[in-house]
This record gives sequence, C-alpha cells and structure tokens, in this order.
Amino acid sequence: EEVEEEEEEEEDAELLTNEPLFKQYEEARRLLAMREARQLFGRLLTLRRARPCILDVRCYKALCGLLTEALQLASAAHEAQLCSLLMNMACTFYRPATGGARHFPCTDSTLRKLPVWQETRYWEECLFDALVREREGLVQYKERFWRDMSVHEQEELQKRERNVAFAQLGSCIHFMF
Repeated sequence: EEVEEEEEEEEDAELLTNEPLFKQYEEARRLLAMREARQLFGRLLTLRRARPCILDVRCYKALCGLLTEALQLASAAHEAQLCSLLMNMACTFYRPATGGARHFPCTDSTLRKLPVWQETRYWEECLFDALVREREGLVQYKERFWRDMSVHEQEELQKRERNVAFAQLGSCIHFMF
C-alpha cells in the first residue's frame, strides 16, 4: 500500500509539471464553478462512457480532480441529480492497476474523503433521484393509471418497483463503501 501511495504522489507531480495539461486542468476546474459547466461535464462523461473507459494515469488523475471539484460544488448547490450522475461516472472510468485489476475514481481516497461522501442527505438524494428516474422509465406509468390496471398488473408493477428499489439501494451502498 505504501508503494502505491508513492506511485500516486509521483503521478501527481507529473500532472503538475506538464504545463499545457496543468493549464487545461486549471481552466476546467475554474469553469466548474458555473452550474451549466458542471451539468455539461456530467453530460460529456455520460456520452463518453459508451466507449472504452480505460484512462492513462494522467487523465485518470485529472478526472479524479475534476470529479472531486464538481462533486463538492454540486453538493454545495444541492444539485442531487448531478451528484448522483457524478457518483455513477466515478465508478465508470478507470485506470489499469497492478495484477490486471482496475482502479476506479470512486475508490480513490480523495473522493472518499469528501464531506459529501459522508453526508446522509447526499446518499438519500442520490437514491431518491435514481428511484424517480427508474420509475419514470417503467412503461406502465406512462401509458396507464394505477386504477385502470388489473390486480395482477398492479402486483407485477409493485414487484418491479421493489426490485428496482432494492437494486438502487444496493448500488448506493456499494458506492458508499
């Protein structure tokens, strides 16, 4: 573990000594102060996740820094949906680690130490947001009202909602720890 921490410190130093990359990184961090820029950052990450999400060390470190900044700002602005999206993105992109393993930003100690990661309200909002999005995605809610469904259809829908809630809760717990 000490060797890995030393390697990370060397990688951080490399990011800071690469002047063009550092200037771009600092400009991106500055832009994240604007709500629209944070939302765009989240949308761009979502679009990029359709492709392979393996990052080199410098890009990984820069992404961890930008995710940290965006999460802090989004949390302070009570942007629960964006926080939820950024949390998911933190568990999407990765860099190769020793032994063929993957190292994700959500397991990075920098993100784990953020005050937002320790806030119950944050996790409640992330869970609620995920449940609302999943529920809106169920076709039955768009096409029919509850009172128009048969008892069997109502039971099926309740079963699906419980399964969705359990899956989303499991996902949030996974991210928490």
